[in-house]
Amino acid sequence: MKAWFCFLIIISFSLSAAENFLPQTFSANFEQVQVSALSGKEKKSQGHIEYKFPGHIRFEVQKPDVIIFVSNPQKTWYYTAPFIAGEAGEMTVKPTGKLALSKFFDALKQGLKTNALYSVKDKEGNTELYFSPKSQDELGIVKATLIFNQKKDFASLSMIELLKNDKTKVKLIFSGMKLNVELSKERFNFQAPPNTRSSQ
Repeated sequence: MKAWFCFLIIISFSLSAAENFLPQTFSANFEQVQVSALSGKEKKSQGHIEYKFPGHIRFEVQKPDVIIFVSNPQKTWYYTAPFIAGEAGEMTVKPTGKLALSKFFDALKQGLKTNALYSVKDKEGNTELYFSPKSQDELGIVKATLIFNQKKDFASLSMIELLKNDKTKVKLIFSGMKLNVELSKERFNFQAPPNTRSSQ
C-alpha cells in the first residue's frame, strides 16, 4: 500500500509539472528571425504576442511592416497595413486551420516530458522537442528548441527555435515576458480599420 501511495504521488507530481509549464495566458515582446531554406537569408521583424489557452493568439508585427495575425478556435484574421497612408489595407478572414500558431503553444501544455505529441531531449540551458509524424502534419513543425535564461520554466523562456516542415527556420526571441495576464476574448477578435479590403 505504501509503495502504491508513493507511485500515485509521483504520477500526480509529473502531471502537475506538465500542466504548470504553460501559463493560462502570457504576453511578450518578440524579435522574429526567419531563415530561408533556399537562400539562407535572414528576415527580421519585431512585435508583440498575446496568448490564451486554448487556441487564442494575437501576433502583431510592428517593424518593419505592420502585420496583425489574430486567431481563436473558430476564426483567423490576417491583416496587412497599407505601405502608404491613405491606401487600403488588406485582410484575409478564414476558419481557423490546423496550422495555426496557437496550436504550437497549445501543445506545450504537455510540458517538458515525452508525450504523444513530441519526444523530449533535455540539454543544458535548452530543451529540444521532436514532434511525432502526426504532430508534424498538424503543426507544420518538425522540431522546436526552447532556450531558457535560468531554470526551465516558461517565465525564463528567452527564445524558441522552430524547424518547419519546409525546412524554414524561425527564431522567436522574447523580452518583457508576463505570465497569467488578464486577456479578454475581445483581444482575439479583430476589427479591421476603415478602408480595408477583405477577402474570405
